[in-house]
Amino acid sequence: MTKTPFGTPSIIVILVSLTLATFGVLTVLSAKNDLSNSTMAVEATVEKYDVMGKSEEQLSKLNEDVQKGTVQPGTYTIDIPMSEDRVYRTVVCVRDTLQVVVESAKVVSLDEWETDDFMNLWNGK
Repeated sequence: MTKTPFGTPSIIVILVSLTLATFGVLTVLSAKNDLSNSTMAVEATVEKYDVMGKSEEQLSKLNEDVQKGTVQPGTYTIDIPMSEDRVYRTVVCVRDTLQVVVESAKVVSLDEWETDDFMNLWNGK
């Protein structure tokens, strides 16, 4: 009787096949996550540039009103609403020389920060 050597090579082929299948599944899942993250980044970028354009339009109108003399010198805030309780806030200073200066322009969250006492953290004492 002769033995056929199917045991060890079969186990090696099965392990290699399972390894390749696992790497294939992980690659597909990673690609889907990358696509999802990229899509979210594109949507956020498009939204930000959209509100920046609207803010520029508001600044242009304010500048026209300043040149007409219908706006008094002072500090003005322009809020353009965004999604998820956020606004694009532009703080503008109109000077006595009829000069309009943008002091800040940024995305601001309108949500309130709530602290919790869930964990006692070490405070360094």
